[in-house]
Amino acid sequence: MTDLLSDAEKQTFQRAAARRRDNGVRLKLLRMFVEESQAVAFNEVWESWLLRWGKVGAMDRLIRLMCTVEARVRDQENADNRKRS
Repeated sequence: MTDLLSDAEKQTFQRAAARRRDNGVRLKLLRMFVEESQAVAFNEVWESWLLRWGKVGAMDRLIRLMCTVEARVRDQENADNRKRS
């Protein structure tokens, strides 16, 4: 697939990877089952982010959002486990 990318696109991906690495962000495979209306809503939000911040900015914000959600879920699970103990 990298054969299809221009040198500028490859550099963009490398810079994004460096930013993630510097910020301690690791990408994960995200799989979820959603209803059609949820997919449409996500696409609308994503399109608005692309218009406002561009591809790199939108992806940075999405990654930051996902990391924040993951941390809060983990914190809640830890709190629940402490209550049970």
